[in-house]
Amino acid sequence: MRRLFFIVPLALGAVALTGCQPSAPVPGTDLPRANRADSVAYAAYAYLGGPEVWSRVPYVRFDFHSGTPGDTARPRPPRRHLWDRRGGAYRLEQTRGDTVFVVLFNVNDRRGRAYANGAVLPDSAQQRQWRERAYEAFINDTYWLLAPTKLFDAGVTRAYAADSSSAATDVLNLSFGAVGLTPGDRYWLYVDRATGRLDAWRFFLQDSEGPGPKIAKAGWKEITTPFGTARIPEQNVFEGTGRILYTDHVGLPTDVNQGHFTVPSVMLE
Repeated sequence: MRRLFFIVPLALGAVALTGCQPSAPVPGTDLPRANRADSVAYAAYAYLGGPEVWSRVPYVRFDFHSGTPGDTARPRPPRRHLWDRRGGAYRLEQTRGDTVFVVLFNVNDRRGRAYANGAVLPDSAQQRQWRERAYEAFINDTYWLLAPTKLFDAGVTRAYAADSSSAATDVLNLSFGAVGLTPGDRYWLYVDRATGRLDAWRFFLQDSEGPGPKIAKAGWKEITTPFGTARIPEQNVFEGTGRILYTDHVGLPTDVNQGHFTVPSVMLE
């Protein structure tokens, strides 16, 4: 599955959402709805816009960072993402102290280059480390943003959790085959029965002693695209802690300057 993890600069702990290989956009709408779990999964996907939208959206731009309610400024610089969903080109920008790291790579083969303040990192070990970090950030951060679009990926098993569901909420349990970085992880998705909106989720990581806190999806944003309306949650609110993980500054452009995938100077401010 996808890795829900926070890499060190966010200082949120070693939580790790699992990491499957990125999937290509779904071609069309012929997804399984043979049982209740499939139907709930499809409803959650449809609330985001469904395959009608997400099979056609060519680019995704967003930031990933953490904070608490009432923050007037970001406590740490965000990870800034730009993804070419058709070709796999990717741009990650991340600031550490006085250094801005930019990684330009392709998510399909993980090949690319890492730069510090516009200069290529000369050390091969640093190059490898930053490419790995960038790929893990892609896996992790896009899952926080777009989890319902991944429910029908190969290796994902969907089960309806009847004991946890209610008259208002359907609960979907996800487990994973021998895919990704931590296939022993499990997730529970709380889906509003009336709308299909993913209201909250929680996860049990394979290397943890118990389930994590319930995390509410909030700050929903509607984006009009030429293909239909997409809905994106820009906040993940951790129950009992006040901590918020943001997936914000979201854009779904239909075209971008291709220099974003070749130029190492800062471009995603």
